[in-house]
Amino acid sequence: MKPQLKMALLASAFPLSLVLATPGSATIVMAQASDFQGEEVLIDGSKGDTGLTIQGHTNQSHVAITYDGNGDMLEVQGTGQSFLTGPGDGTLTKLSYYLTNGGTFNNTEFKISDATDTIDFVITDNEGQVFNFNNVTMDPSGFIAFRGILGESIANVSFTVDNGGTFEEFRQLRLDVDEGTPPVPEPATWAMALTGFGLVGAMMRRRRVTATNTTYA
Repeated sequence: MKPQLKMALLASAFPLSLVLATPGSATIVMAQASDFQGEEVLIDGSKGDTGLTIQGHTNQSHVAITYDGNGDMLEVQGTGQSFLTGPGDGTLTKLSYYLTNGGTFNNTEFKISDATDTIDFVITDNEGQVFNFNNVTMDPSGFIAFRGILGESIANVSFTVDNGGTFEEFRQLRLDVDEGTPPVPEPATWAMALTGFGLVGAMMRRRRVTATNTTYA
């Protein structure tokens, strides 16, 4: 078998092996917040900043996080670990967050203060599957956690207070970033990578030309 054909067959079989290796029982579960300690998520910007979305980043791997009010305005209350409210009366009805570059995480925890009713949580995994946790009565501490098990990963966490209710603060977000979710590369890194790809392409073209011009007795 020609080496090129052999490599092509191996490459085509690789994605199939990943699918077959995925556990059928992978899922997302609600967990005790005290069971998990991940990276802290810090707020970008300054106290008093408002927006339909607010940006943050993890304190160790520096992966970007987006907080989304899902149509409601958010306001930054502190520049350290996550601390968001709504402008005006300071209350919110809903919120979601996700990795800005589209990556995933396996565990997350956060605090919701003074919810006036039960809460519906919607967790979306890396393949777009939705996990619903409806009518959740919050622990008096306000902390809650979600965990992907047996290979499951989380792409988006969203929640809404039931029956038009509100909450006053979203605080102390933590999560662990998947190893396959690198920070967004700097422009200089992209430039170096593109230069490298160009050099490799030029070398491959030169080798093909040399092989074409070779004659045999």
